Amino acid sequence: MRLILYLGKGGVGKTTLSAATAALAAELGHKTIVVSTDLAHSLSDVLGIDVGDLPTKIGQNLWAQEINVIEDMRRWWDSLAPHLTPVLKARGSNSVVAEEMAIIPGMEEVVSLLHIGQYLSGSEYDCIIVDSAPTGEGIRLLTMPEIFEWYAYQFSRSPLRRRRISGQVVESVLPQVGIFSLVESLQSQIINVRNYLGDPNISSYRLIISPEKMVIKETKRAQTYLNLFGYPVDAVICNRVIPEYVATGPYWSQVISQQRANMEHIVSAFGDMPIFYVEQKAKEIIGPKDLLELGREVFKDSDPTGIFFHGRRLEVVKRGNKAVLRIPMPNAELEKIGVIQQGGELIVEVGNIKRDIQLPSSLAIKEVETANFIDGYLEVIFVQRRES
Repeated sequence: MRLILYLGKGGVGKTTLSAATAALAAELGHKTIVVSTDLAHSLSDVLGIDVGDLPTKIGQNLWAQEINVIEDMRRWWDSLAPHLTPVLKARGSNSVVAEEMAIIPGMEEVVSLLHIGQYLSGSEYDCIIVDSAPTGEGIRLLTMPEIFEWYAYQFSRSPLRRRRISGQVVESVLPQVGIFSLVESLQSQIINVRNYLGDPNISSYRLIISPEKMVIKETKRAQTYLNLFGYPVDAVICNRVIPEYVATGPYWSQVISQQRANMEHIVSAFGDMPIFYVEQKAKEIIGPKDLLELGREVFKDSDPTGIFFHGRRLEVVKRGNKAVLRIPMPNAELEKIGVIQQGGELIVEVGNIKRDIQLPSSLAIKEVETANFIDGYLEVIFVQRRES
């Protein structure tokens, strides 16, 4: 079983390359489904076939799906909302606000993860290829497992299990619809998906990039976030490279010169992993035949479901009487990272993304002395706690 997730800035060709990878995987005999988790789906447009919110057969060994989050939320959640609404109203929310609050924030990402988890747990497909939303939303999808676990834990400790609200015993409402059981079930499924997402023998993350400075910067940030959460990146695909033979005038000569300079930057930033290059096409790539040709061009004689690179992982090493937590973050900048220790957790902040790392017991009893970047790792040094 393989899970391959494509991430990149909007407009870099993520959907086309996801579908091309799926077309080639299917041609090589792998039962493959390509799944779009973007609210603004374009998978149907690229395939030239109307794709539904359930798996749609495209050809031999190939299926496609555009996850309809709204429909799934209506299907799975509407039966619970009427029971949650009166509880929220009893807490002081008006009717409209209560109805809105009855839909859990982040449910869109949860629904997408549940679909992915369902396919990973089954045996219907050999390969699941995910065409994610643009970088920000894609990262939010991948951080949802840990966020949901935190919310589920807080929910399990909620006084709603035992409090009276406006004279109404909440226990008499919530157990009727099994909401606590539902949250616990969702939490279990999300944890299961998180285990798949972080397993380098199952999951690979591929970054789609174009030779433009803004795109390169955003892709480097995406790599930092993926490393922060322990998600294994195995390749970079540099799309829309203008071939040299186009340079027939000063305009194209300048464009190509700028692209080549940016491509050197790409090699510098991501050169420790495979980089695949795709030339800018003179026509649109639409339909399974075009996509298969593109897949062959990108991967040559390689099987696209293979693992192209085993990256560095989070690790703990000893240096004398100090312990060092090494977090691979090759493109991060020290001034943009915050490190805070709270009890047995280390909170690492990169921009507006935060991760709580549960420290092993050998580190939890120590305290952070300093943090530095060394050879692409954020090294957090722990020492014995000082006596207060």
